[in-house]
Amino acid sequence: MPFRWKLTAALLVTAVLAVGATYWLTTSGVTERFDSFRVEQRSAEVESLVPFFVGYWKDKGSWEGLDLYFRLVTYVRRGPDVFQRPVLDRIMVIDSDFQVVGCSQLDLLGQCMKDNAEIRGLMSEYGVPVVVNGNKVATVIPLKLAYLTPLEANFLDSVRGAAFVAGAVALLAASVLAVDLVA
Repeated sequence: MPFRWKLTAALLVTAVLAVGATYWLTTSGVTERFDSFRVEQRSAEVESLVPFFVGYWKDKGSWEGLDLYFRLVTYVRRGPDVFQRPVLDRIMVIDSDFQVVGCSQLDLLGQCMKDNAEIRGLMSEYGVPVVVNGNKVATVIPLKLAYLTPLEANFLDSVRGAAFVAGAVALLAASVLAVDLVA
């Protein structure tokens, strides 16, 4: 095989590896940072709901009827897309006896979470206590931290698409330069 072909192949393989590594590092880095951002955002969202739950407990003295708020839905429009989501979406309220008293997953209402390792982990890491008159009456935790809303999924898809197009353009430019260089 002539040296010219070997050099062209070596340059093209190097370009493909560089573009592939750049694409992988870019998309995985953005996804990782975006996941961290989403966890922080969900934690802030949960913290912002605590005053509502404090007020609810002060008014009622119990969690009876709280499930009605978890049944309310809202419609969200993002560009041409319209999707429905609960008003109190992806959160769980657990009382001091570890009973689920409010949850966007209505089938979990009334269940005891004392022995559920996943929920206990979420409580210790992300749980926000609901304290009324110095007594902890519940803990609010975010659920489905890995779940992407349509808007979040579109954002990540656009970043991946942009990285792919940039990589394809870079690969095309490298191919043209490699062929021109050895000609």
